[in-house]
Amino acid sequence: MAARPQLPGMRWLHWLHNAALRIGVLTGVYLSCVFVAWLFVANRVPELGSFAGIRNLAAGAAAILLMSIPVLRFRREPVRMFVSGLTAFSCSVEFRTASWPYSTGSYCFAWRRATGT
Repeated sequence: MAARPQLPGMRWLHWLHNAALRIGVLTGVYLSCVFVAWLFVANRVPELGSFAGIRNLAAGAAAILLMSIPVLRFRREPVRMFVSGLTAFSCSVEFRTASWPYSTGSYCFAWRRATGT
C-alpha cells in the first residue's frame, strides 16, 4: 500500500503546501482579528476609555508580534518573506473596511448620511 488515498476536497487545500502562503494567510487572519478587536474595544466599550494608552500599547505590541512571524520564519529567504508579508497585508484589508464608519474622512459622512445616524 504505497499510495495514499486522496480525499475528494483535498484539491482546494493544495495551496497549504506552500509555507509562505500558509503563514501569510494565517498571519493576515490573526492581524485582522487583533485589529477588529482593537477597533471594537476602542469604540464600543466606553468604560475602558481611561485606559486608552495602555489599550493602544497592548494592541500595538500584539500587532507587531504578529507581523514579526513571517519575518522571523523567512529571515534567510527574502522572496518567501515578501510573498508571506504581502499575503498577510492583503488578508488584513477587512480591517480598513471595518474602520470606515469610525474615520473622520468622507467615508464617515457618507456612512452617516446612508444610515441616518
